[in-house]
Amino acid sequence: MKGRFRSFLLGAFKLHLAKARERAEAQKRGGNCPHVSLDIAQVEAQVARELATNDTPERLFERAWAIALLEEALNRLRREFERHGRGEAFRCFQPCLQGDPDAARREEMARVLGLSVGAVQVALTRARHRFAELLHEVVLQTVASPAEVSEELRHLQSVLRG
Repeated sequence: MKGRFRSFLLGAFKLHLAKARERAEAQKRGGNCPHVSLDIAQVEAQVARELATNDTPERLFERAWAIALLEEALNRLRREFERHGRGEAFRCFQPCLQGDPDAARREEMARVLGLSVGAVQVALTRARHRFAELLHEVVLQTVASPAEVSEELRHLQSVLRG
């Protein structure tokens, strides 16, 4: 009898440990999804701007979609720069990724980064190329086939131009 009771207790204890481990490892609601905080003032301001335009809801959606894709590519580029210890360079280059900075801006970036103006221009050109590659990757995730990427990029450009 004593052996059976010990076996029963051992089995109950193992079951208790298994259930405790299962509860500890269980994903809570939301799982590994990042939490997004809503800045109510920012959302209201954006809605007010959108309502002030004469654009259709479809055009507003397409513009928001295009901006979201650009922001994703920009965030990926920022993370790459930061991973390589070049966060300051990214902060300098970010306003210039889609346009050519004037000479004064390049000189200011060179001073901040401790580089020559020529080195800044080369680094900025490389950053722009990488940004274009990352945007291509982001768009590739949203289309059915790689052949559609160029067409989708052209469409996004036309949407952003207005």
